[in-house]
Amino acid sequence: MDKRTSMAVLVIALLGIFGMPAAQAAATLEQSANLEQVSQAVTHLDEMTQQNSTLVEENAAASESLQQQANSLVDAVAIFRIRIENHCNVAATSAY
Repeated sequence: MDKRTSMAVLVIALLGIFGMPAAQAAATLEQSANLEQVSQAVTHLDEMTQQNSTLVEENAAASESLQQQANSLVDAVAIFRIRIENHCNVAATSAY
């Protein structure tokens, strides 16, 4: 190899060496941006999970309230059944 060729090979090698950190820096920045997007997505999923949990608790409370109201209605209607049954029993007894 002559001096010019050796110098050209050296320059190309140096450019490759010095270019690597720049490429690594660019890749690191890209990874950082991607990780930030993933972090935001995970945060969003966490918020949605908390909202869903709150909705489940609210639905459970509403369901319990509706069950209590239904029980109250059953008790209220039971009075009418007793009166009707008593009326029927009185009518049946007086027929004999």
